[in-house]
Amino acid sequence: GCPSRAASSRTQRESPEFLVHSRPARGTRSSTCCPAHLSSYSQKGLTPVPGVAATSVPRTTMWLSRCAGASLAADKGEGNVLVVWDFDWSLVNENSDTFVLRELAPALTDEMKQLQAERPAIFGKGKWTALMDHLLTKLGEEHMVSRRQIEHCLEGIPVFVEVVQVVRELAGRGCEQRILSDANSVFIDEVLRAACLQRHFSAVATNLGEWEPYAREDHDDHETHNDDILRVAPYQPRDRPHGCPRCPENLCKGAVLDQWRAELRPRRVVYVGDGSGDFCPCLRLRASDTVCARSGFPLAKKLEAMKDDAKVLDARVAYWEDGAELARALRAAAN
Repeated sequence: GCPSRAASSRTQRESPEFLVHSRPARGTRSSTCCPAHLSSYSQKGLTPVPGVAATSVPRTTMWLSRCAGASLAADKGEGNVLVVWDFDWSLVNENSDTFVLRELAPALTDEMKQLQAERPAIFGKGKWTALMDHLLTKLGEEHMVSRRQIEHCLEGIPVFVEVVQVVRELAGRGCEQRILSDANSVFIDEVLRAACLQRHFSAVATNLGEWEPYAREDHDDHETHNDDILRVAPYQPRDRPHGCPRCPENLCKGAVLDQWRAELRPRRVVYVGDGSGDFCPCLRLRASDTVCARSGFPLAKKLEAMKDDAKVLDARVAYWEDGAELARALRAAAN
């Protein structure tokens, strides 16, 4: 079966070099959506698919997190289809960062908006990773939210059942699937583990999440309890800026996509995304590639605004609103 959280946690604690990486969207049509930990099972007759325990990997400068299993391209050779997934509002039907804050400490969502408005140089536009590191620290230190509570919360994040199905289907067809996200490695790994999807992704490029030991005093029994606080660091090293004017300072998804294309040399790339950060990699796609852009979200709006300019975007665009539409678009694009 899927690797247990206990086994995964032991691996992380024992090996410091280890990296892991039901609300429908407003305005979208209803589609079957379930928590991550249920998406692998009885919904629509699905049955569990055994997972493979993650293995330790050396930390790289760019913090590329490899999930369980070797690259499919290494087994099947060059020329496969590469499917690149954004995480928030694409692979899952939520923003994982705000979902955790809203579920566990709603007051922090108001503080988030206040910090963005009052301290823009530190927490404003393009500073999302620094903002989340600050708020997740407060989540543990001031709101007394434990590591287990965060993990349990992530198990309930909404995921379209059709998305779980198509991820497995594409893996069975030999597609290379990778995640390219502005979330963090802890959130992504927890959701993949809960949904038994780890073995279907060969790599994850995202911001580094790490649990740091923290001792807190219980206000009721005045005893000291040991727990962990989640810290988040940017994917892009601060002393080596990526230099892309379109992207936030912590991650240029276009640069990562270029690296993956050079590494794998796929015959086709299919990119699933929704946000402004997904615009840069879409501009680097070719005529044989496809963008699956979520309707009504920033990426779709940007692409629609430039649809008549053939010199800017070469790839075909498929718009989707729910899991069923995305699954159909992916099946067609991956042929």
